[in-house]
Amino acid sequence: MTPITPPTTTTITTPATPFKYSAAAQVACTEIALWLEQHGKTKAWLSRTTRLSTATVSQILNGKYPSDPTDQIKVMQDSLATHTERAADAGGEDGAYGAEGKASRYVKNSVYALTKTVCQRTRKHGNFGIVTGFVGIGKTAALKEYARTNSNTVLLEANPDMTPGVLLRDLLGLIDAACPKSLDEKFSALVATLKDTTTLIVIDEAETIQPRCLHYLRRLRDKAGVGIVLVGTERLLQIIKPVHGTFDQIRSRVGMFPPVIKAILRDDADDITRAHFPELEIEAETLETLWSYTQGSARMLTENIIPALVDYGIKKGRELNTSLIHEVAQKILFLAKPKKDGV
Repeated sequence: MTPITPPTTTTITTPATPFKYSAAAQVACTEIALWLEQHGKTKAWLSRTTRLSTATVSQILNGKYPSDPTDQIKVMQDSLATHTERAADAGGEDGAYGAEGKASRYVKNSVYALTKTVCQRTRKHGNFGIVTGFVGIGKTAALKEYARTNSNTVLLEANPDMTPGVLLRDLLGLIDAACPKSLDEKFSALVATLKDTTTLIVIDEAETIQPRCLHYLRRLRDKAGVGIVLVGTERLLQIIKPVHGTFDQIRSRVGMFPPVIKAILRDDADDITRAHFPELEIEAETLETLWSYTQGSARMLTENIIPALVDYGIKKGRELNTSLIHEVAQKILFLAKPKKDGV
């Protein structure tokens, strides 16, 4: 008996019907696309800041996302709003260290002056320089400003417990040199690239790297003849300075070893404040009160007090005065009222 063959089943695939955006979603997508164009940003940039995939961002903005994009649009809007606020606080479109951002507002204060002196002399003589200071005084900002305004300056912001391999890899990346696989090859490539140049190597947070990294930096200085500046907290001083200590060979090569910077100066604080409020005539009493809350910290002033004064006072039309400073410092930032003016 001939078996009966069942009929062939044909599967018909119906093209998915594109999701119809609401009027609000269409307007939002248009506004986001316009913002990106006006600020010179790409969809890939928006993808990175929102942690949405590039494909998702592209589909949504092109009106081709297959489902309701309301949640994703909200994420994009929030991200752009935060970026806009940060850029406004920084004084320009691009935010940190753009042509119209923080760099234009950076005040070359006493910390910068000392940092520049150490960097210039270390570059000139091809030895080691050391800059140490308490946290928050503005060491990193000073280094960024120096690197921005001085060519052939390689600034590496170290990671905690950085290994020699990572150190050498990152330095090679910063000078756009090929990075071999082995540790010894990395070191040899770095020496060959830097030898007979006027390059200055600056290592920020140098006290956090593994001790072996310092030995590689010493040999880099010896073989390539470049200057190397180590920057960090007072702990770096404890590592390098002891006579006959573990790093005595580095200490003996240090051309400048300034005392630990403990605080910014009062004049520094006044200049920073005026730079952030160039349109205001700030009274001496107001500057004195502001200084009393800083504890000599540039970070406290620029990252906490001034932004809070802007957000909770200036933007609401209030005058920058002693009363506003006390209110914001104590009620918003929960700072204790100073027992006396000054640090």
